[in-house]
Amino acid sequence: MAPFSTFCSAGKGAALAALLISTGVASDGWAQRSCADKRAETWEITIAGSKEKGDRLTVEGVVTDAGGKPVSGALVYAYQTDADGYYTRERNSNEARLCGYMKTDAEGRYRFHSIKPGSYPGSTIAAHIHYVVSGANVVEEDFLLEFEGDRFVTQQSLERDHSDHEGLSETFRGIRPLEKRDDGSLYCRRDFRVRTRSPQ
Repeated sequence: MAPFSTFCSAGKGAALAALLISTGVASDGWAQRSCADKRAETWEITIAGSKEKGDRLTVEGVVTDAGGKPVSGALVYAYQTDADGYYTRERNSNEARLCGYMKTDAEGRYRFHSIKPGSYPGSTIAAHIHYVVSGANVVEEDFLLEFEGDRFVTQQSLERDHSDHEGLSETFRGIRPLEKRDDGSLYCRRDFRVRTRSPQ
């Protein structure tokens, strides 16, 4: 996954990227990691508390290796915008307010509770959640989660997503459906296939 500035360069230009970064709407993906200085201790966390504005959302999934075997102990870092599309309301900050680390359990599972993110104000970029998956035996990789039905998800994006994940289950795709639960909250599943190293 490319940093946000790359998305802008491919679309409305680097000037828009610079503007959004300087106003706290978005910043480079690597810089976002500074907001979660504590290490992962559990496979399930809360990123956005009950007082956070927006539709409640639970996202979960499984991290697997190339052979489809669950990867335990993988570090899953997730960060996102708030419901209005801002990572932070502080000017000149590179820190995402809604973020956190998880450590997959013995079955390779992760889960977090948050709110549905908003699209960047004034942009045509679909609302999304960023991930970085890493670990002692995992080759670090960036992933993205977008949502079916988002007005900025194009048919071309859907077709590319299908092509990129050909041969894998639907749950590994980067554009996923949102399910509405009986309590009105939203649910989404996003699995990851990662490359692993041989134990030292």
